[in-house]
Amino acid sequence: MWFWYRENEQGEVSLLKIFGNLPVVTVPESIMGHPIVELAPYCFSEKNIYTGKEDGVKIAAAENLTFEDESDTLEKELESGMIRELSGEYITEVTLPDSLKKIGDLCFYQCRNLESISIGGPELTIGSDAFMNCRRLHTFTLRTEAKNRTGLRQILLQRNEATDVYFEDAAVHFPEFSEHYDLIGPAHIFELNIEGEGFRARQCFESGVFQFENYDRNFVQACDREPACTLCRMAALRLRFPLNLRAEDRERYEIYLLSHVEEFCEECIRQKDLSLLEALSSQGLFEEKHFNICMEKMLQAKWIQGTRMILLIKKRLADEVRDC
Repeated sequence: MWFWYRENEQGEVSLLKIFGNLPVVTVPESIMGHPIVELAPYCFSEKNIYTGKEDGVKIAAAENLTFEDESDTLEKELESGMIRELSGEYITEVTLPDSLKKIGDLCFYQCRNLESISIGGPELTIGSDAFMNCRRLHTFTLRTEAKNRTGLRQILLQRNEATDVYFEDAAVHFPEFSEHYDLIGPAHIFELNIEGEGFRARQCFESGVFQFENYDRNFVQACDREPACTLCRMAALRLRFPLNLRAEDRERYEIYLLSHVEEFCEECIRQKDLSLLEALSSQGLFEEKHFNICMEKMLQAKWIQGTRMILLIKKRLADEVRDC
């Protein structure tokens, strides 16, 4: 990979652009020995605002981060098609370094195929509209424990789409929500209306730390307002990673999930993701009647991988019963 960047007086790096040949991008901790602390505005957007020749802009190649390379080498590789700008609709996954402190305005603007971002532990400052038009972005991984302060609340308040968040020791699903203004008077007075429990879930923070108890309490209200597929996702992630999960909340989640196994299985099929179903099966949550429902759904969807996994689970359960 190649980098366009600037350094401040303290020797810290603001990253302007990255060039490479893979849509899965890992941003290093440092360039030429200097820590990367900021992603500049439009860093991963296709908006081309840097030519690499402005005052103070430097160029470095990732193969040798202690060596500053000539710009004509970068231009030759771009012209030959060996590398390209890692931005916009091309990128699908991004891993950010622990050294990062700020994500600039419109940093990921129009990254329509970006699906997941991994972020380090320290609290981040998030610029305005940093994730605008990231239509497929559904997963954030925070490489820290859930008890720590993070920039998660700033991220979530910029995104009203359904989002999964993974900590090192927990996971949470935030449903989508919508906002719209209604005219309530002739003098152009408008009232903000918010629909969806996703907004309420995004308020479960205190001093930058996520509060699981508040989130679990909100599930009762969500059951009256959210579709079953969303509620199954909320319940399944909390049961899979039950950090700070009280006994009464665990029971509530289990009752809901076991009474909506069909919808849960349909959601697994839709996402082509068996990890939650497999993990909860290993915890002994489901009985044979639940697996029969899943088997029927897998066969209807003609999903061979899912059918095979259900058969393996049923065989394992039968072997455990026989051994007893």
